[in-house]
Amino acid sequence: LTKELELIDVRINVETGVRSSYNQLLAALEQLAPAERAVEQAEEALRVVQAKLKVGAATGLEVLQAQRALAQAKSNVTTTQGNYILAAASLKAAALGLTTTVSSGQGLQEVQGSDELQRQVQGHYAGSHASLRPGGV
Repeated sequence: LTKELELIDVRINVETGVRSSYNQLLAALEQLAPAERAVEQAEEALRVVQAKLKVGAATGLEVLQAQRALAQAKSNVTTTQGNYILAAASLKAAALGLTTTVSSGQGLQEVQGSDELQRQVQGHYAGSHASLRPGGV
């Protein structure tokens, strides 16, 4: 009876982890397109301010502010992409029945489970930076 309860508990934990990780993946995916649009808008705003500067209708400060806004928008895209990668790694780990501790910007910090499963997830995570994009989990 105790083993059956433990098995049920493990199954519930895995299902909960998979659902949670999947929801995090979807949330990151939903944030990516708006973040990329913000970069496009910031690039256009910078182009306009630079054109105004050439005809004396803007100041150097305005150009710097537009450059700063563009840098921030690009940073937001990078953060969103990182969150997507972390969520994908977390989803794979959860699907394999592992417990993960993931911290945004720090990567996969801890994976608990068998040594082989740890290697699989960490190997996937290490290669995921270049290969994971929306639609390519």
